[in-house]
Amino acid sequence: MKRFYYMFYLSSIPKIFLIWITLTTIIFAQTNTLNDDWRWVRFTTDDGLPSNRVFDVIETKSGIVWAATEFGAAWYNGFYWHSIS
Repeated sequence: MKRFYYMFYLSSIPKIFLIWITLTTIIFAQTNTLNDDWRWVRFTTDDGLPSNRVFDVIETKSGIVWAATEFGAAWYNGFYWHSIS
């Protein structure tokens, strides 16, 4: 009986370890990554947007960010918003 228990114990260690690694990765993977203040910037009409009411934001393959606002579209070059009239 001891031999069977010993074999079962050894074969269950990798399973328990794999479950432990999976659970800790799932639980702690996204902790505070989106809550960092440096990740979020609030743009307004003072920054060059046509309106403070933004309906959609997209980024092109070349990295240009476009915003569709209440009073028109604008694109961002990394420093300033440029309105399209």
